[in-house]
Amino acid sequence: MNIRTLALLLAAALLTLVWLWRGYQAGLRGSRYLTGWLLLLILLGLAAYHLRKKLPGLPLGTAAVWLQLHAYAGLFSVALFTLHIDWRWPTGILETLLFVLYLVVALSGLIGLALSRWIPRRLSRRGEEVLYERMPIFRRRLRERLASQLEALPKAQQAGLRPLLDPPGSFWSRLKG
Repeated sequence: MNIRTLALLLAAALLTLVWLWRGYQAGLRGSRYLTGWLLLLILLGLAAYHLRKKLPGLPLGTAAVWLQLHAYAGLFSVALFTLHIDWRWPTGILETLLFVLYLVVALSGLIGLALSRWIPRRLSRRGEEVLYERMPIFRRRLRERLASQLEALPKAQQAGLRPLLDPPGSFWSRLKG
């Protein structure tokens, strides 16, 4: 399943949702029942992605397709959530708690989606792919290569550059690159 197919699937789901929502609004029953049940089903489907990752041997499709479905279903759930709450702020304690919990989970999903698109591009610009398990070996090789190049510099420059070979550094400075 490619991105175009998934985008069409998402568009069809949104159009179906709007059609059902308008029908429920016109009927006697409010749309909150429909959107609430759909939201519950989608959230259960989103949680199924975690199970899919834990059971890689089962023939349930590729992880890439599941990831794409997870991303699109997550975005769809945000639209569905806004319809469910009718664009109003929660009033009670339970509503506020559920609202805040959903926002935290949705925001973490959006941040995760952005990072999953941003980090691989930055890593590919750095050179070869480095697996997590091989990072100590890669760091040792890099340190050795830099140490051999430092020997060609005068002593004053060596003293300034030597701490950079194995810096304590902060997480944010390393992430920034």
